[in-house]
Amino acid sequence: MTVSGNRLKNGKNPSIATVPEVYIVESLPPEDVRSNLREGIVIKRMLQLGGRFPRYKYVEDIGGLSDALRSFGKSHYRYLHISCHGGARELELAREGITIQDFGAIATPHLGGKRLFLSTCLATNSLMASTVLKDSDCRSIAGPDGEVGFDDAAIMWPPSTT
Repeated sequence: MTVSGNRLKNGKNPSIATVPEVYIVESLPPEDVRSNLREGIVIKRMLQLGGRFPRYKYVEDIGGLSDALRSFGKSHYRYLHISCHGGARELELAREGITIQDFGAIATPHLGGKRLFLSTCLATNSLMASTVLKDSDCRSIAGPDGEVGFDDAAIMWPPSTT
């Protein structure tokens, strides 16, 4: 983290406290929703069983994602968990794709002092890291470096965010 005087490199005040809770944003194709493969809901329930207070937002397009990221920023929750399909250069939302660069542009203003968890195939890569970390004070990015199955994600994520 780069500190200049009492400000972080993105100009935000470093003394703003975060709450150690998880904000889940999920976007899936209709067939995954019909098959009840909603990882975000499973993670939310598991965290609630552990006494946590996660928030969950389902989005279908870039506008919904942008709204959810603004809500995350206002929440002061420390952990942002994104659950969607993806590739090496984009995240796949229910109705449209978003490039990693465009995701970075709308996400970085809300990631100062926070952590990003990506539960999406192939998008946790050097392009995502350079895009998000370059323009924010995001503390870390975590996610699979290849494909991830629903069962693996449901087991892996809840313990890592408590």
